[in-house]
Amino acid sequence: MEIKQFDDWVIWEGAAEGGGRSEKEWLQSADGQIGLFKYPKSKNTSEFVSDINGA
Repeated sequence: MEIKQFDDWVIWEGAAEGGGRSEKEWLQSADGQIGLFKYPKSKNTSEFVSDINGA
């Protein structure tokens, strides 16, 4: 599994909240990619999820 670093991405304010109950952050890279990071629903899980638009 490849681990992607998001250290240089910033919070993107251009997205609507969307549905679901998970805490999430929309991110934007310096080259304009938009990604969605979802925090795990529980401390007892490893379900970190990120989606990158166009990747």
